[in-house]
Amino acid sequence: MYDHLVFDPNCNLRWFCVGCDKSVMEESSNSSCHCSNKIDNLIGLVEKLLEKLTTVEDQVKNKCDTDVVMQLEARVKSVEEGSIRHERDIECKLSALESGAESH
Repeated sequence: MYDHLVFDPNCNLRWFCVGCDKSVMEESSNSSCHCSNKIDNLIGLVEKLLEKLTTVEDQVKNKCDTDVVMQLEARVKSVEEGSIRHERDIECKLSALESGAESH
């Protein structure tokens, strides 16, 4: 049984001397601490990224006020309609002048 456990590379069961056992156990406890430090660092980075994202979203919201854009669109539409109305009036007046000139 011992030979099988020692020579089988897939076997997770190991026997160590007292010194090696302490070394292995200390290393595994340090690695779990190291992993938790990495996780804490990652959580901190994610929190910073979320804060920056919130700041950027607030800045974008303040860049363009939708009410102002809608007012500008209404004014442009009003100017366009006025321009079209003036064109029609001018065409009617030119038609009247042409018909008046032909009759004389």
